[in-house]
Amino acid sequence: MLAQGNYPEKLKFSLIKPIYKSGDKSSASNYRPISLLPTFSKIFEKVIYKRLFDHLNYNAVLDEHQFGF
Repeated sequence: MLAQGNYPEKLKFSLIKPIYKSGDKSSASNYRPISLLPTFSKIFEKVIYKRLFDHLNYNAVLDEHQFGF
């Protein structure tokens, strides 16, 4: 997957569920969306993150003063 730069279509799938917050249940603004992702997709994301982060640290690509919001 990584060598070709392709991410499988089945892993791009997510199920969106509305979760009720508070207030009038008939108002759509009182719900927030939650994405339910495939388990393998979550594991794959963590593996890629670890490899990328280790690579950036090993090659001193990130500045220690770099931050984001």
